[in-house]
Amino acid sequence: MKIFLFVLMLLITTGGWASSPGFIDSIKAEIERHDIDDRVKTHNLLQLCYYVVDNPVEGLKYGQQALLLAQKTGYKIHEAYAYGYIGMQETRLGNNLRATEAYINAANIFRELGEVHQEGYALASIGSAFQRQGDNSNALKYLKQGLQLFQAYGDTQQVANCYLNIGESFRKVNKPDSAIIYFNEGISVLSSYKTGNTYQSELTLHTLIGNIGIVHVEMGEYVSAQKELHTAIHFFDSVNDPYRKSVYNAELGKLHISMGNSILGEKKIEESYLIAEAAALKEQIRDFSLDLSKIFESQQKYAFALKYFKQYKMYDDSIKNVETVRQMEQQQSRFELSKKEEQISILNKINKLQRNLAFVLLLAIVIFVVMVSVLFKAYRNIKASHLIISQQKQLVEQREVEKALLLKELNHRVKNNLQMVSSLLNLHARQLKDHPAAEALMAGRYRVEALTLIHQKLYRDDVDTKIDIQNYIEDLSKNLVLNFGPEFTLDLKLEPLILKIDKAIPLGLVMNELITNSLKYGGNDNPAPELKIRIDNEKEEEVLITVADNGKGLPPDFDLMQSKSFGLKLVNSLVKQLSGEISYRAENGTCWTLKLFINKLK
Repeated sequence: MKIFLFVLMLLITTGGWASSPGFIDSIKAEIERHDIDDRVKTHNLLQLCYYVVDNPVEGLKYGQQALLLAQKTGYKIHEAYAYGYIGMQETRLGNNLRATEAYINAANIFRELGEVHQEGYALASIGSAFQRQGDNSNALKYLKQGLQLFQAYGDTQQVANCYLNIGESFRKVNKPDSAIIYFNEGISVLSSYKTGNTYQSELTLHTLIGNIGIVHVEMGEYVSAQKELHTAIHFFDSVNDPYRKSVYNAELGKLHISMGNSILGEKKIEESYLIAEAAALKEQIRDFSLDLSKIFESQQKYAFALKYFKQYKMYDDSIKNVETVRQMEQQQSRFELSKKEEQISILNKINKLQRNLAFVLLLAIVIFVVMVSVLFKAYRNIKASHLIISQQKQLVEQREVEKALLLKELNHRVKNNLQMVSSLLNLHARQLKDHPAAEALMAGRYRVEALTLIHQKLYRDDVDTKIDIQNYIEDLSKNLVLNFGPEFTLDLKLEPLILKIDKAIPLGLVMNELITNSLKYGGNDNPAPELKIRIDNEKEEEVLITVADNGKGLPPDFDLMQSKSFGLKLVNSLVKQLSGEISYRAENGTCWTLKLFINKLK
């Protein structure tokens, strides 16, 4: 829910901002003429690349054609613009790496030609591409370079936009002081901005003020934050901008909650929720629903908490499904583009051969007929071969996409169902707070959460059937320490271990039981409780996993095989599934050792 303004894309050399279907059709008709100059044709192709926004694949095709013609004619300014517009279309396709490469080529040529203003746009666009990839270090580098050029050129509006973007990058890397400095610089620039787009400057100005308010909330400077957020909210309400108004209003609600006024804070977040709902802002409805769910849960209003949590899950699933469809469309677009590039490459090769043969055709009719026949036959064979390869490639890619999507959706649904079971167990346990069954319900909840964590990693990491046990045990142990024994000192030394899901699930349940036992009993009358977990895979044929605490240890007469504890019975059963061995020793506490054999884990 953070406000961020991306730098404008490169501007076209001629023409206006608006375009109509008739305008685009007239340019398409123009480039089909055979009597137009290559430079004029390049210019028209650049316009098509810029104005065709509904179909980035088609726009990218025109940009690549313009680039080839510009390189052929040696007209560098056209080549620079072609790279810039190719970067713009690659951005729309989600190809940030290709977009960055294109922008860099554009910036180099603009620098060579002394086009300071356009070089500034190219550098700022590179910074925006890195920021979309989460690379704030490179984003800052190129945004600052673009800022210097805009300052030299005197483009005050773009200077302010760069300050806003740079400040936001610093805020994202948790450097609030630097963020405040750049936000204030942007405000200072706009305060002296007398000409240009007044609405754009006001929009940037109040976004800067609102973002300063967000930083002040994060720094605990509530009085300043309250004033700045009110100023931003008032402006965006006056220009009927529900997105920014709802975001800043929700930040104001969180500020009131931090100041101890939970009633007013809750009211503000509810107002933001209603604004987002009226404007159909899905992401904001999702985020505000989660905020309200947490607020009502803290107030023990579980019915309302569950209502808003279900709302959050519904919108979260909807947004993720939309994103999945978008990614599939991008994959399809890239595949279609690949086919067209392949066809263009074949036609270019054939045209080159035909030009070379033109001289030979003048010498003899017989050679002409023979060569044409050979080339035509070769062309048909090549075309037929490429058609078969293209169809097979499309079928394979379609099946791979479907497989990946189904696996990811399956893990997602399993994770959601397990989370729902965990939530129900948690609610029942709270209702039976002093009842003996509450402890059993909570134990069941943590076993379900251990399974949820596995499916969550499968869903987030986008893998097929394998789990990084090193990362899994780290997350599991930290969650259990937070719930059972925050006073424990956690000592982890985990070597890499990758297992398939059918082995990871029983191992995860075993680790859940052993860690839980250590946290429950190892801290009794222990002023400095410790929990040590190790994974040792130095031996080629076996893996040793140890869980140790420094508590009082097990009773002298303890027998693992005769234990009536459900948890330890479960451990014995699961270790058998893993074809492993488990042992324990009472030595300055309790130490469990699980031995797994590599050949039986495959």
